[in-house]
Amino acid sequence: MKTPALRNLRVLLILLVPCPVGFGQEEAPDPDGVLGARGLSRSGKTYVLGGEDEFRKRWSAFRPSFEGLVAEYQAIMATRRERARVSSLDDELTRVNGEIDVLNAKIDANPVAGAMNSRMFQRRRALLQTRTQMVARRGALQAEIAQSRKRLPDRARAQQRFQAFNSRRERFLRETGDLAPLVDRVSKRYAELSKEAGVTEALKSLRTSTKVHYNLGPSDAFKKAVREFKESRRVVE
Repeated sequence: MKTPALRNLRVLLILLVPCPVGFGQEEAPDPDGVLGARGLSRSGKTYVLGGEDEFRKRWSAFRPSFEGLVAEYQAIMATRRERARVSSLDDELTRVNGEIDVLNAKIDANPVAGAMNSRMFQRRRALLQTRTQMVARRGALQAEIAQSRKRLPDRARAQQRFQAFNSRRERFLRETGDLAPLVDRVSKRYAELSKEAGVTEALKSLRTSTKVHYNLGPSDAFKKAVREFKESRRVVE
């Protein structure tokens, strides 16, 4: 027979013994598990998708090809600018030669005659001075044109170089073509995850428990690589 004292002691013991964790309520889900189940992993303070790493690795492999294309394109354009400059110098040389011919005709029409201070003599001297200047300019142009042409490749070689560059350009565009859909898939998935309550709650829980402000991707590194990739396509296309 149980006395009132024993019954009271039993009640007291029941109250003092702690309940098992989660007794009477659902156990809170593990935030890392929730995020991991969605393909997210921690990178610094950001939870990122595996597609980020795949894209960055592939773009990193193609970046040297892009940089080589840019350098080659700049060299080709420098050659074209130099050829255009030489063509402009040729035009100027033609003009100078024409002006010298006109001066020669005027000088011949003003022979030395009369006194030293005569109007005709003064005019002739001015013409001779102008011709001297023009002849000096012609010599400078001829020397500059000759030096520039020595540095320029012949047109056949320049054309071959451009064709080789164009082949490399087309190969780069072809080989990087499937990177754009990968970027789209990763970006779309991030947009979907940002709207999931489970992801939002998991990040909120992590921030509360760790006092670290964790975020959902994309990471800064991924965004930078995407900008470089898109710019490369714009430049090369």
